[in-house]
Amino acid sequence: MKYVNIELGKREVRVNLASLEGDRLNARCCARSRLDAVYINGSFCIDVDAIVACAIEGLREAGQVDAVTLTGVSGSLVILDGNGQLLMPCRSVSDHLFDHVDGAPDDRRLFDQAGLVPAPRSALYQLLAIRKEEAPLFERAECVMFLSDYIRYRLTGVRACDYSLAQASGLTLAGRREWNTSLFDDVGMENPFPGFASQDAVLGALSEDVVKAVGYEADVISTPANPIELAAYVLRPHMAITSWLGGRIALFNEGAILSDEVFEARGKNLTLEDGRNVLLLPFDGYEIIGRLKKQSIDGTTFDTIENAARDNKVFEYIDIRDERLMHGSVVDAVNAVLDEQDKEGVDRDVAIGLLYNSIARYTAGSMRLLDEINEAWCPEVYILGQASKDQYLNSLIAMHGSRTVFASAGFDSSTFAFLYQMIRRGECSHDDVVKLVRNTSGLSTFRRME
Repeated sequence: MKYVNIELGKREVRVNLASLEGDRLNARCCARSRLDAVYINGSFCIDVDAIVACAIEGLREAGQVDAVTLTGVSGSLVILDGNGQLLMPCRSVSDHLFDHVDGAPDDRRLFDQAGLVPAPRSALYQLLAIRKEEAPLFERAECVMFLSDYIRYRLTGVRACDYSLAQASGLTLAGRREWNTSLFDDVGMENPFPGFASQDAVLGALSEDVVKAVGYEADVISTPANPIELAAYVLRPHMAITSWLGGRIALFNEGAILSDEVFEARGKNLTLEDGRNVLLLPFDGYEIIGRLKKQSIDGTTFDTIENAARDNKVFEYIDIRDERLMHGSVVDAVNAVLDEQDKEGVDRDVAIGLLYNSIARYTAGSMRLLDEINEAWCPEVYILGQASKDQYLNSLIAMHGSRTVFASAGFDSSTFAFLYQMIRRGECSHDDVVKLVRNTSGLSTFRRME
């Protein structure tokens, strides 16, 4: 059987095709397009028509397929009028309108109700800001959808909300597949989202117009768009580190943990398909490395930064939660912290080595905290997303954390979407996953050297 996954990344849309051939996945990219914000009437917006065009191009290039899925954690909202048309451009979550939003409920109350505090710029805050900024226009809104749900709507004509995105945005009740209706009451609006899509069901067939464009009929499946949930089903890990959602350290356990300790650590509880819980702690390490790349000379790659860290092994460390690392020059922030500690300043390459060691030590500390919360030791951790490519950082995490670390370029959202479908349809089992990933994309294992 052949599957297509439309992957909405942070900066790119990819349409990937895969089928199972023996003990490996036969996969390729059928279409890709940049996902840059465009400037419309003073606001940063997302060109949703370009995303749909890329999806259709990829489906056409893929040829006849058995199922279409979609992954991506973009929290951008699409607002429709009574005719199902865009009422206003889809604002990017990075738009200045969401810099400061008033009127949201108390953080602790949100945490107690939803099991998490929504991240800044997430759905609730976007709704409050847009309603205030575009009050006359917003009055005509009939439906609000997450961007990924809207793309599925454009492909099928079916309106439905992905539960995995709704709960990650703090719009549902902790541990329950239900909207938090009191939350909408508190902010003075009716719930504008459509009902939840059935888990792993046919959302709808490609619409007549799409069929004409791609040349065949196929079903769109309502699998979770949040790849963390797909990974949880496919891999069944106990602990993971992911570059999705800006970076998270994840513990997979039996139930939501709503303690003061978790609230103070800005933890997020998500209920998984099988009733288990994933507790996510924030992790800024990958974002700091990304900022280093942006502040480097043209042509600098992540490999270049990794090599600088490898060539400048540093045993010193700083707290990567220092807010100065997220504003202005990262290297200047490192030296400011060192100066406060009465230590000598360092050049850029040494600062990179220091940051890598600091990120790994912070990761080890967060994993120990999760062990304490769970009252159990987890000896293995999986690295998910693009972060799996940074082998030196993964080796440092294994060393400082005294754990076995598994990483693979195949631990990405499309691969998990494909394997999710293949397991569901009986083409392979959970026990086959690691072997399939190893044979297809390779698998690196890091252990602490005694």
